[in-house]
Amino acid sequence: MEYKNYILPHIWNLKPYSSARDEFKGSDGIFLDANENPIGSGLEENYNRYP
Repeated sequence: MEYKNYILPHIWNLKPYSSARDEFKGSDGIFLDANENPIGSGLEENYNRYP
């Protein structure tokens, strides 16, 4: 049996993840990771991240 028979069509047709780092062709790119904020924290106080 072929494994394709067990995968639903809408799952089979999903496009794989494509990273912006791979798609960018210029030389002056600055990339932030998903958890980075370019303008800093909006909090007024400094909270302890790990109690």
